[in-house]
Amino acid sequence: MNIGIDLRCLPADGSPGGGIAHAARAISRAMAAREATVWFVPQGARPDDGSPGSGCSSSRVLLPDASRRTLLRALHAHACDAFFVPSGAVPFGLPIPAYPWIHDLDIFSHPEWFPQSFFRRALTTHMVLRGMRRAPAVFAVSAYAKRQCIERGLLDPATIRVTGEGGDAILAGLTADSRAKLRRKTQSILMRFGIARPYMLILGTAEPRKNIPFIARIWPQVSRVLPGIDLVIAGRDGWRMQDIPRALEDARISAASDILRVKNIEDDERRALLLHASLVLVPSLSEGFGLVALEAAQAGVPVLLSNRGALPEILGEGEWCLDPEDDALWVRAMVRIIADTDCRLSWLSSQAESAKRWSWMKAADIILRGIRETYD
Repeated sequence: MNIGIDLRCLPADGSPGGGIAHAARAISRAMAAREATVWFVPQGARPDDGSPGSGCSSSRVLLPDASRRTLLRALHAHACDAFFVPSGAVPFGLPIPAYPWIHDLDIFSHPEWFPQSFFRRALTTHMVLRGMRRAPAVFAVSAYAKRQCIERGLLDPATIRVTGEGGDAILAGLTADSRAKLRRKTQSILMRFGIARPYMLILGTAEPRKNIPFIARIWPQVSRVLPGIDLVIAGRDGWRMQDIPRALEDARISAASDILRVKNIEDDERRALLLHASLVLVPSLSEGFGLVALEAAQAGVPVLLSNRGALPEILGEGEWCLDPEDDALWVRAMVRIIADTDCRLSWLSSQAESAKRWSWMKAADIILRGIRETYD
């Protein structure tokens, strides 16, 4: 079987992009290692740092632009049996069966979190719903994403397969010795960013769901107890984020330690920031999966995360899962994980064990098996 993969979700400017782009690259590499695939990639996009995969005959089709018309022309010229859509938005008029990968349906319940105009949002949601209803099978990144589909009465639960995601393959493969070696090797990256002291890290695109103003609001309390720890917020500027710079500036006025903003990071810089963090914070109001939480655990760093969305699935519902609107709980937990060595080691052990459940190859196998079993 020859499977096409729609990588028009990758930024055409060559930047790494956000969570969906990151996941699309990783799942495409894993699928290409198992099955013949054809990657449909917009000009200027960066699908990965190497070849599509190993062990199978895989190829790329470079698209002059990311339009539906251009994609359809390319599909007619490069025949595929089935089409996998990592963004979840299946384009109209495809000549072959299409299989969407659903990350979440938060756009339906919280349109205020997203940047699209009313018209664009209506078009996107229509494409997602139409693609899901017509698909031989639908893939969801988490049980949470699957529940969203079911709760909206969109699909028979039997048609939805939960894939999970896989985090960072390099971090996941590190031993204690190789992790320490990589930390030493990447120390210069911190210097380049002006990071000179221990820090807590928020990583990812700055946008409403990430709940960054919440951490900014409580940071002065934390910093007065832990004045030797800074806060680093790393990731590109997203959308509807006008409240974030204001919240950070207000926090800086009364905080006893620094707040640093790092933007436009590459994969090696992302790993370095995770490896050197004292604690990773994921206070999101919702996440379809929670790659940052998984990657932090793979890096051997404790994670304090929200109990919303799919996050409790990723590292288990331990004492590190908190209400992302409860100031006192988060302040106590942030202080405790730095001050209490036994607590820190316990969290690290439990979270590392949970992280072992996830891999891109496992996700790829679920997707490929689902396509083979439902392809007609």
